[in-house]
Amino acid sequence: MRTLHQVAASEIAVIPYYLESCQQHGLQYRINQYERAEPLGAQCGNCHTIVWITGRSDPILFKEAPNNQESYHDHNRRFLKFLPACPHCHQQAYDLFINNITLKRFEDGNPFPQEFYGVDEEMSAKVKDIPVWWYGDEAEAKRLNLHFL
Repeated sequence: MRTLHQVAASEIAVIPYYLESCQQHGLQYRINQYERAEPLGAQCGNCHTIVWITGRSDPILFKEAPNNQESYHDHNRRFLKFLPACPHCHQQAYDLFINNITLKRFEDGNPFPQEFYGVDEEMSAKVKDIPVWWYGDEAEAKRLNLHFL
């Protein structure tokens, strides 16, 4: 059974950073797509908290389906709908599916700035490893050797 836990961002291949000239809006997150964790996530439309999953075990996202755009968006909508309530605001308000190419909102809800689309972001400062919310089961936690905070 999957449950919510806090883990260090680095344990699930998530890289927190401040975007140059946008630090006032809070953190952004980059995914290290070359790690075995293979993180994906959902961002709450209410409080902008991100809940991350890892691996390819999600029964909704990785269910066999026709290879078309409609099916892709349907899987994403269903994934967002079936996550547990947001651990921060306790609402079921996820509205943004996150993968390695999704532009996430900042912590304060501001959108990613248009002028940065399609270019490498400038990280203003390294951020120490921070706790993030992870939704997964015991088998996945063991596979990744996660340490719950």
